[in-house]
Amino acid sequence: MRGIPIRDCTVSGLLRRATALFPEREAVVSPERGVRWTFRRLDEEADRVAAACVAAGLAPGDRAVVWACNIPEWLALQYGLARAGAVLVTANTALKLPEIVYILQKSRARASSSPTTRCRRASSSSTSSP
Repeated sequence: MRGIPIRDCTVSGLLRRATALFPEREAVVSPERGVRWTFRRLDEEADRVAAACVAAGLAPGDRAVVWACNIPEWLALQYGLARAGAVLVTANTALKLPEIVYILQKSRARASSSPTTRCRRASSSSTSSP
């Protein structure tokens, strides 16, 4: 956004600014899923994800693996994790189970998420089956 030095920008801050400027403009359109979200709706979804992640015990700096295809919920997860202070670690949906386990272990993920789980605290059992 013009007028803001890049060093002062955050992912969450950019969404907040876009929401303040264009609350009713479409931000996300997914005809396949029947979704049309305004910036306000995307901002609200991000807040819900952030709150769920914090409630699940995710702390700033914790890593969260997101294993999802290109869907609107992915954007909500991206912005929500940023608001929670988490580090987003993406996982390709074409990966096989051993590869997912490797990513979970090597990234030292404290949480994992797929389209159906939003944000789930990682544990020793979740690294054996995502």
